[in-house]
Amino acid sequence: MRLLVTAITFAVTMGGLFLFENYQTTPQELNYAKLISELQQTNTPSTSPQLTKAPVKTTQTNKQAPASKLAPSPASTGSLQAAVSGSPQPLPSAANHIYHTSSASQAKYYYCDTDSDWKNLSKANLKQFSSSDELLVSYPSRTLHEPCR
Repeated sequence: MRLLVTAITFAVTMGGLFLFENYQTTPQELNYAKLISELQQTNTPSTSPQLTKAPVKTTQTNKQAPASKLAPSPASTGSLQAAVSGSPQPLPSAANHIYHTSSASQAKYYYCDTDSDWKNLSKANLKQFSSSDELLVSYPSRTLHEPCR
């Protein structure tokens, strides 16, 4: 008897779940053409962005400038780069770099301080110089690994 009650309860439960899963409401018809025409007919004011002209700064160049004024000097190149990039960034000159090399006899290269490969040199053999000319006096067969930036 308990088995019969359990079977009937199971059947009713499964039937209810089946009906619940398959119950569908009628879908609303979506008529996009009608929706678009209703939106176009509404009299809501639309605001479109208005373009405004910003003043344009122009610079006049002197056509009779002497030749020395046409090519920037190395000292003024940093200020020229700062004006172009928008932030002051002085250009490094050769005198501002530190050059590194190894005193090992098999070493081929010397490195500028902007080339991070110099950090791989042995600290026991590491030699530093304030100019490439000074380095090449002591180690004339060395070549620059990567140009200074």
